[in-house]
Amino acid sequence: MTEEPLAVTGPLDAATEKHRQVATVRVTALLLVDRLVASNGSLGGALREVASTIGESETTIRRWRSMVQGRPTSEWAAVLLPRWRGRPSEAECSDEAWKFFLGAYLRPELPSLRDAYRRTLDVAAIKDWIVPSEKVMRVRLHREVPTESLVLRRRGGDALQSQYPAQQRDRTCFRALEAVNADGHRWDVQVRWPDGEIARPMAVVFQDLLSGKIVGWRVDRTENASAIRLAFGDMCEEFGIPDHCYLDNGRGFASKWMTGQMAHRFRFKIKPEEPEGIFGLLGVEVHWVTPYHGQAKPIERCFRDLCETIARHPSFSGAYTGNSPVTKPCNYGTRSIPLADFLKVVELEIRDHNARAGRQNRACFGQLSFDEAFARSYESAPVRKVTDEQRRLLLLAAEGLKVRQGGIHLLGNQFWCPEIAAHMGRSIVVRFDPEHVQRGVYVYDIRGQYLGFAECNAAVGFADADAAREHNRKRRSWTKAVKKATRELGIVDADEVGRMHIEALASKYGDTPSPAARVVRPVFGKGKRTKVVEIAAPPEDLARDSEQSAFIGKIGSQALRRLKAELA
Repeated sequence: MTEEPLAVTGPLDAATEKHRQVATVRVTALLLVDRLVASNGSLGGALREVASTIGESETTIRRWRSMVQGRPTSEWAAVLLPRWRGRPSEAECSDEAWKFFLGAYLRPELPSLRDAYRRTLDVAAIKDWIVPSEKVMRVRLHREVPTESLVLRRRGGDALQSQYPAQQRDRTCFRALEAVNADGHRWDVQVRWPDGEIARPMAVVFQDLLSGKIVGWRVDRTENASAIRLAFGDMCEEFGIPDHCYLDNGRGFASKWMTGQMAHRFRFKIKPEEPEGIFGLLGVEVHWVTPYHGQAKPIERCFRDLCETIARHPSFSGAYTGNSPVTKPCNYGTRSIPLADFLKVVELEIRDHNARAGRQNRACFGQLSFDEAFARSYESAPVRKVTDEQRRLLLLAAEGLKVRQGGIHLLGNQFWCPEIAAHMGRSIVVRFDPEHVQRGVYVYDIRGQYLGFAECNAAVGFADADAAREHNRKRRSWTKAVKKATRELGIVDADEVGRMHIEALASKYGDTPSPAARVVRPVFGKGKRTKVVEIAAPPEDLARDSEQSAFIGKIGSQALRRLKAELA
């Protein structure tokens, strides 16, 4: 059999390119079988050889031979075309129905697709829209609507930003302690404080950006300026003063104690009498990172490790609260950890966190620990150490006050020194130890020039600033407890009381009309026969003179007097 060129006419013209390729392969296979039979004379051997070559069975090739038997070679391709067809064209859908469906589904309330489809059918019934099946709508949704649009419409802009790849930043451009970042972290552990209160503590942590080492930390009830100041002071005392510090806009970090007179704060206004903060006095350049954006602070990755090693520590079993209300462990609330025991575990785990080898950041090369990477750069880094003057400025809080008659008044205490007499009525800066206010304060002018030491003359106020803050905290807690107890009484609101009372009166009396007729039974004499007089349509207002006179004229004045006496 001679091989003829394949004709592409008739059914081949309407076939797809994929179908035509399949038909060409089948025709080529049959031609090869005929060629092997002509040379070897064995049909079975030829079928086996061709079947193994093209990956089909011998039965399939025999079926193809039977399909083209008696037909010229030019028609084989049309006969061997596949009979299967792809997905049919998409069902028709009204444009208004499609847009309504998108509006019903792409909402922040996260409705299900079935609910959106049901609502679309309800509206289409009165709008005469054409709506295909739910499966067709689902397929079209995932084909035409980008994933980013689904995230934006259903989960918001913050979720959309998380879809964008995070920026890869190389921190090896810094040297040890050249740049640090800091943040606060609420521990998911119930801790029992010395005053008996049980609450989750807050940690303020400073981290070196080059190595990832934790270089300073403190634990307190809240992320307040005192805890931040002490954590920063611990870092400066042990290692030195950093050149750059990356912070967010938390109230504690942006407080005037830390960032006074510093521009570009997200919080608070800069006042002329505001004292310069600790960062400015020590020459630390502050960089404000994007609020509510954890990727801008590498310390967030550190907190994830500490949650695993500290919050879930075996010693805290029963005190772990979970990181959300829906992730509480089954032994939730069975224990509370004393503060001293909690701080001991935190200190040991942070040391282990810094000393653990095999860290994967670029400074550690997957082999070193944070301590080793920090020490390698720290040995040759030019580090600024704190002086006695800086230590005094660092470890004491600052507050802008006006000099009044009698000196300086701070937290109920009175302070005086001769150097402040020339500043009467003007604002000055005092620096004091919040834990020991009554020991005295250091006085500076508004430009930061040291004036002198003012002693406490009348110690009648709180012992320290922390005690004042603690008092205010307890007062707020007490107020909240009273309000909560009052709400639990179930007292009905005054407006609700009035509304319910009005409804009760309306239900009791209603709008019942007065009777249309009255019966008057006058008595005309003792022992005499009673005469009943019926008035079919009494006057609407008996108080009117004319109508009252007509009524009296009918029954007589004497009968009226007797009627009044009987009724009385």
